[in-house]
Amino acid sequence: MNIDVHTLFYIFSLGKYLIIFFLSVYVIFYNVKNPILYIFIISKILYAFLWILLALRDNIPWFYGVVLPNTFLIFAIFLDLYSIINANKKFAINHFKRSITIPVVLSIVFLFAGNLHEGTRIVVMSIIIAFLYIAGSLLLIFKKDKTKIQELVSFLCFLIGLTFVFRSFWAYFQESSVILNINNNVQIISYLLLIIGSFSFPMILLLILKEVEEKEIKIKNETLIQSNKNKTNFFAIIAHDLKGPLGTYTQMIELLINRHKEMPASKIEEFLVKLHNSSKQTFHLLENLLQWSRAESGTIKVHPEYVQLKNIFNPVILLMKNSISIKNLSLEVHIQEEATVYCDYNMIMTVVRNLISNAIKFTPNNGKIIITSNINTENYIEISFEDSGVGISKENLKTIFDLNFNSNTKGTNNESGTGLGLKLAKEYIEKNNGFIGIESEVNVGTKVWIQIPTTEL
Repeated sequence: MNIDVHTLFYIFSLGKYLIIFFLSVYVIFYNVKNPILYIFIISKILYAFLWILLALRDNIPWFYGVVLPNTFLIFAIFLDLYSIINANKKFAINHFKRSITIPVVLSIVFLFAGNLHEGTRIVVMSIIIAFLYIAGSLLLIFKKDKTKIQELVSFLCFLIGLTFVFRSFWAYFQESSVILNINNNVQIISYLLLIIGSFSFPMILLLILKEVEEKEIKIKNETLIQSNKNKTNFFAIIAHDLKGPLGTYTQMIELLINRHKEMPASKIEEFLVKLHNSSKQTFHLLENLLQWSRAESGTIKVHPEYVQLKNIFNPVILLMKNSISIKNLSLEVHIQEEATVYCDYNMIMTVVRNLISNAIKFTPNNGKIIITSNINTENYIEISFEDSGVGISKENLKTIFDLNFNSNTKGTNNESGTGLGLKLAKEYIEKNNGFIGIESEVNVGTKVWIQIPTTEL
């Protein structure tokens, strides 16, 4: 095969400059902000320089003609493969920092071989290139979440790796006569395969990124469709729950208007008390609905601050005192009042109010509610709300935080509920970098626990 190696090097370099130009235009035109693509462009810049240096190696100092281009080649191949392997993952700077030690170590290995015979250097460099491509191929083959394009690339990488394994053996047995610029079929084929892989990788990377983008769009669309469906069902539930008390108001008011003159004062008072209680429940439902909708739409902002637990619990317990007395409930509060949490005061107060309200609602007369707190890690405090109420079935427990879950369980005094309080609690807890969980057993009781940060995370 009569091809001038120097000419090949110049052609390779020109090709790399064209790829750099194309990718740069693509990044600027589409306003791409993907670190993987930036890393890939850096690899092409290294390729462009190294082929020029290799072509000029007979006319420039040893360091610039041997050490620098081979170091560039090691890093360029690594960055190429890193980009392809991780194109469908979120870029992690710490992972990249750890991984970059691989070409650093390989470059040091080559540096020790730099002063040896050129044939020996070719053997060492061939082994390094083979290692990079075969390792990259194996990582792609065993990668769990690989795309179809990555699966195909793994075979190309393996082929290139095997070619350089063969080149290393060839160079080893021909060591005395092998030089880099020799017009030999093994050399030419090795270079051609290396350049085929290198030139095809830009299109491969863009195809992988396109495949990932389409997959993300599909998932987002499916999530959006399901979310809209859930919200439609959810608002239907809310509308149904509002219809009941509003209908009751209408009937009671009509009855009072038409028959108030013949009703005893005690009966009128009874009706007014029922209207008052029902209106309070409706107001609480609407208040939760409004806060939940603000949280969902993103219009509500989190304003974290350091707050003592007592400043959250004392006002809520005072507010609930009357409801607790009506059902003659035993409320035990064992919280570290001086303990400080880092959270949005209003959000967490809403969470506490909803959880205590639920415990009161679903605990029968003369029942018990226990609230405890303990610091379970150095960054979180756990607060549990435990009641001796009606409990929740295992089936409902699995989906109780889902938007389309309809809680049709009445309170022990026939109080209505939608489960919105728990959904709102979960939303607010997560916005404050916390966690929420629930355990329950029918006719035994329910325990809801929340974890709130004690410091800024």
